[in-house]
Amino acid sequence: MIKFSYVVPADENAYTATTSIEVSINSQSSIYDIIESFGEFMQACGFCIDGRIDLVSEGEVESEDAVMMQAMAEYYFNLFEKEDKASQPEQPEKGTGR
Repeated sequence: MIKFSYVVPADENAYTATTSIEVSINSQSSIYDIIESFGEFMQACGFCIDGRIDLVSEGEVESEDAVMMQAMAEYYFNLFEKEDKASQPEQPEKGTGR
C-alpha cells in the first residue's frame, strides 16, 4: 500500500475543521494511476494545479531543455541587439550628404 499523508499545521487549525488528509493507493496500481492519485491528493491539500502531472522520460526532458535554452538565447540575443542599436547615435547614411 502507498500512502500520501498531510497534517494541517497547528497555526492553520483556526481556519479549517480538517486536521489531516490521507490517501491510500494499492501498491499494484500502475505508475499512471499513482501519479493521478498524487495530483488529486495535492488538490485535496489545497494546491491549485493548472494542468496535469505527467511522467516524462529523461530524453524528453533533455531535448525540451535544449529547445528552451536555444529559444531563450535567441530571444535575449535579439533583445540586446535591439537595445544596442537603439543606444547608438544615429549615423548619417553613406552617399547622402547628411
